[in-house]
Amino acid sequence: MLEARDRAVAPTGSLSIDSRRSRLAFDVRYFGFLRVQGEFRDVRGEIFGMDPRALSATSVTAVVPIAGLATGIRLRDWHLCSAGYLALRRCPEATFQSERIVPDGRAGARVIGVLMVRGVSREVVLHVEECRYDSSTRRMTARARVTLHRADFGVGPSRRAPWWDPRRYLIDDEVRLLLDVEAVERDGT
Repeated sequence: MLEARDRAVAPTGSLSIDSRRSRLAFDVRYFGFLRVQGEFRDVRGEIFGMDPRALSATSVTAVVPIAGLATGIRLRDWHLCSAGYLALRRCPEATFQSERIVPDGRAGARVIGVLMVRGVSREVVLHVEECRYDSSTRRMTARARVTLHRADFGVGPSRRAPWWDPRRYLIDDEVRLLLDVEAVERDGT
């Protein structure tokens, strides 16, 4: 999961996610063949008990403000933040809290935890593909992927709509997320 340039000075404490250098991108099919892509800016959080030598961390927490949504079209962003989709006014943040972290081969891990979107909590598995620690800058970079079903969180039109309702076919239920995180070791850890 992790590669440390200098394993002798690898962190064993907490790291803060750098919100300026981290992002959560999404990709969903629209009308069955078009793709809508966007991102959430201002990803925040903490990584506790980081130890690259053991390829592990104790826990991960993350907060994603819904207001940071950007698809490149402001009207679409407004619509996706509305009550029928991400419900920005009622639930201004999506949160993730890990329950366990399992090494998955030499270069990866599975971070299993609870994701809360729109006030709905579901267990998800983040597949960490890359994770590196740079001892000279005391920074860690990581990339993780997960595929969600928006209906599990009550986002957007229901797949249970009648077959003649065009809203049923507008947006695919499967949403792919890609999380790029950069975290810096906190002072005093």
